[in-house]
Amino acid sequence: MAALFKDSWFDHVSSVVSLAVTALPEFVVAIGLIIVFSTVVLHWLPAVSLLPPGTYAWSQPTLLVLPTATLVIVIVPYILRMMRAAMIEALESDYVEMARLEGLRPARVTFIHALPNAIAPTIQVIGLNFLYLAGGIVIVEDVFNFPGIGQGLVNAVSDRDIPTIQLIVVILAAFYVFVNIVTDVIALLASPRRRLGR
Repeated sequence: MAALFKDSWFDHVSSVVSLAVTALPEFVVAIGLIIVFSTVVLHWLPAVSLLPPGTYAWSQPTLLVLPTATLVIVIVPYILRMMRAAMIEALESDYVEMARLEGLRPARVTFIHALPNAIAPTIQVIGLNFLYLAGGIVIVEDVFNFPGIGQGLVNAVSDRDIPTIQLIVVILAAFYVFVNIVTDVIALLASPRRRLGR
C-alpha cells in the first residue's frame, strides 16, 4: 500500500512509524509491552516467561506472547521498508509500464506483474532476520527470563563450558546454512524472471 500510494500521507506516516520502531532497541520494546500488557495498564499476560524444569514452552503459550510480540515489532518494520522499496522499483520497471500500456487493470498489474518480482528481495530480508533471531535475541531472553539458546550461550560462556559453547555454535552455524539455502531457493521460485530459461 505504501508503494502504491508513494508520497501520500499513508506512505509518509507508515515510513516515519516504521523508522521510529526500527530505531528502538529490543529491550525498550520489551519493557514497553510489559508495562502495557503485564503491570501498569493491563494485567493480561505474565511479565516473565519462567518455565519450570522439564516443561516445554508450547505447554504454556501465554509465556511466549510478549517475547514473540517484541521480536515481531522489532523486525516487521524493517521488512515493511524493504518490501516498499522493492515494490516501488518493480512498479517503475519497464515490464509494468508495458502491462499498463496494454490496458491491464491496475489490480492485475500490481498483483500479477509487480508483486511477484518484488517478493524475492523481501524473502531474502526475511531470511536474514531469521538468522538474526537465531542468536541475537539474548537481550529479549534476558528481559523476559526465557531459557532460550541465546541465554544458554551466554551462560555457557560465563561458566567456561566449552562443550556447550561448541554445540550451540555448531547448531547456529547449521541453522545459518540451512536458512540461507532455503531462502535462496524460495527467492528463486518466487521470482518470475529467474524461472525463465536462458
